[in-house]
Amino acid sequence: MRGFHRPGRCLSVGGALGLVAAGLLLVACAPPAGFVSAAEVAREAEAARVVTPLPPGATWPPPPSLDPGGAYQAGHGRFVVESQAQCAWFRYWAAAIAKDDQAAIQRASAMWDEIRTWSPFANTDTTGRQYLESVVERARLGDPSGLLQLVKGCA
Repeated sequence: MRGFHRPGRCLSVGGALGLVAAGLLLVACAPPAGFVSAAEVAREAEAARVVTPLPPGATWPPPPSLDPGGAYQAGHGRFVVESQAQCAWFRYWAAAIAKDDQAAIQRASAMWDEIRTWSPFANTDTTGRQYLESVVERARLGDPSGLLQLVKGCA
């Protein structure tokens, strides 16, 4: 006990407790472990837009509105951007089929190989992936109905 009464010791114990309290406050205000802030989601989305291709003539829709105090799963920004791009490619593909634009049909069909590597496809369950594959197979045969049904759910 005697060590706690030496000059300077109370200050360092008090200072340490203050740092612990400040750290707890920061942790309490930060997103839970494994989650990120809205600002981080926006940074993820910005980075994903740089490397995620859109079809000719397409533009990025506005980013979704996020709760500034919310907690989001890491990778959410990339997921949103890739979902938006997938929708744009499906719209492009359906329009190409309607116009019988063979070059655009080939471009969209070839793009499917890349889209399959994106998080919206990878994070879909087996049944969902099988359904998407069947939609693509029908589109490759000239039937855009599945693509048109899917893009109804796009933002």
